[in-house]
Amino acid sequence: MNSTGNERADTLAKDASENGTSPKTKLPPFLQKRLPISISAVKQMIQEDINIGLQMVVDRIPKISTDKTNRPLAPLKQIPKNHEFTQS
Repeated sequence: MNSTGNERADTLAKDASENGTSPKTKLPPFLQKRLPISISAVKQMIQEDINIGLQMVVDRIPKISTDKTNRPLAPLKQIPKNHEFTQS
């Protein structure tokens, strides 16, 4: 098995990743133009922006404690001493 082709491809891939994109003149004609926009990628980017903005809004909302032991008790109404309890 000859791995020379694979080694050459690895070398070219490494060079491309380290040095950025190739000049347009060296690219095949179909890659010299802008690639089409992916609608699903655009939707995903918009959703991420919405989520980030929503999280910023939520972070600004004051937090309400769910710990029932630290909640102030509502004032109890005083029951008159001569009050008779009746069943309804």
